[in-house]
Amino acid sequence: MKSLLRSLLVASCLLLPAVPAFAQAPLKVMVVDMVKLLDEHPNTAEQNAKLTAEQQAATADLENIQKEATAMAEKYKAQDEESKNPTLNESARTKAAADAKDTYAKIQAKNAEGMNYRDQFVAAMQKRIQNYRDLMFEEIGKLAGEIAKKKGATLLLDKSGVGALGVMVVVFADPSFDITEEVLTEINRNRSSTPVTAPAATPPAAKK
Repeated sequence: MKSLLRSLLVASCLLLPAVPAFAQAPLKVMVVDMVKLLDEHPNTAEQNAKLTAEQQAATADLENIQKEATAMAEKYKAQDEESKNPTLNESARTKAAADAKDTYAKIQAKNAEGMNYRDQFVAAMQKRIQNYRDLMFEEIGKLAGEIAKKKGATLLLDKSGVGALGVMVVVFADPSFDITEEVLTEINRNRSSTPVTAPAATPPAAKK
């Protein structure tokens, strides 16, 4: 037992010289709020304005489709009542019934057109927003990383991130290690004359 203990002590002593070598590169952590940088980026306001304009145009298209469907519904109601009017002859009632059936089919098609347009537009907007976020986070992250390196950081964490358990990744950080404002200043100073925008991904115009 004593010889085994002595051997372990000798082995541990042999490992000691490696510790100072590792300790020569101390960990220096800095944090940045990526969500804040995205929200306050000059390009984001422009992108939001474009998306809002497209959303308003799509809403107008959907309202027009709804108006057409409502008009068809009124027409169908009149035709259905005419098909049941006892004062009309059989031929007139039969024609009214056929017309009502045709109008009802058009109403269903118009409603399907509206739902399809809405679903395509929502999916396209979500894709466009995600594309923009991906592009901007890549650009902002690169700039933040460069600034952090110049300040001697060996690790940069996003304090706006949330982990798999729904808990903030960075629970606390000394404000002196937060470079968010510094990155934002650099973004505004070096802003390109051509804003970064995601490729358009809007659905085809609604049928008239």
